[in-house]
Amino acid sequence: MIDCMIHEPIPRYLSYAPDVSKALEAVLWVVAAKPGIDIYLVCKCLYFADVKHLSRYGRSIFGEKYIADTYGPRGEAAYGLMRHRMGELIALEKPDVPVRVMTVPPWTVTADRGPDGECLSESDVEALAEALAENGDKSFHDLYRETHAHPAYIQANGGIIDYRHMVSQFSDVSDEKLESIAEYAGTLR
Repeated sequence: MIDCMIHEPIPRYLSYAPDVSKALEAVLWVVAAKPGIDIYLVCKCLYFADVKHLSRYGRSIFGEKYIADTYGPRGEAAYGLMRHRMGELIALEKPDVPVRVMTVPPWTVTADRGPDGECLSESDVEALAEALAENGDKSFHDLYRETHAHPAYIQANGGIIDYRHMVSQFSDVSDEKLESIAEYAGTLR
């Protein structure tokens, strides 16, 4: 006789497939807006910009996949570009153009070109600018505490952050907007 076990379903999260070329432009926008910015602050500004953009428009800026990492939410595509990871470099739409984001001690991100103004929408730039204005002068420790207290980070429990949880703390996020996020995000496991 075969012993049948009932297995709990694998938890699902909602995220998009990142547009790595647009991720590069978002990183370049933040770097141009705040020269001397470090890699940690770039990652956190992109996260908070996405929280804003998701809550307002029901879509991510470039479809980043966020991980609840030791130091807070970390976007895979943006971080990979800044650390020159092969997967992100290969995914660029223009592979013949080298990535122009470099991380140099002490983890300062620099670029040898500015962002392409055609790649980011007005709403993308608005969210990036607000996130940078609100977080650009915060210390590592303040950002660490704030991101570790964020509902989406807590819910992810060391895994992949679900977009729905990124906006769950906003009372004005309607069920319709959550459905829109679910509709445009790929369901992955």
